[in-house]
Amino acid sequence: KDAGPMPWERRALRHISEAGLTPQNLPRLVENNPMVAIECLLRILTTPTSPSCHGNHIHANAEKKNEFLSALASMDMSIHSMEVVNRLATHSARGGRICGGGGKN
Repeated sequence: KDAGPMPWERRALRHISEAGLTPQNLPRLVENNPMVAIECLLRILTTPTSPSCHGNHIHANAEKKNEFLSALASMDMSIHSMEVVNRLATHSARGGRICGGGGKN
């Protein structure tokens, strides 16, 4: 049973949110700095679901995770977008847990 995000995970999500990352501007980050995009997405996707939301900060809920994944999936294909998808898939294949919505993890 998930107890929700740890304090350091909440801080990381807050920093990502304060930096202005949204599903709408994710494609721009992927194209301009794919390594940062990978780290941000891994943090968003692997943080356990938060039981509550506060303010405008990114929270690790299934809906928000799906919004980021949808933004990534709807991007035009490029070397950078393929690299981001590859790194996320590799993380998952190596035993990293991507906690998404819709289905069992």
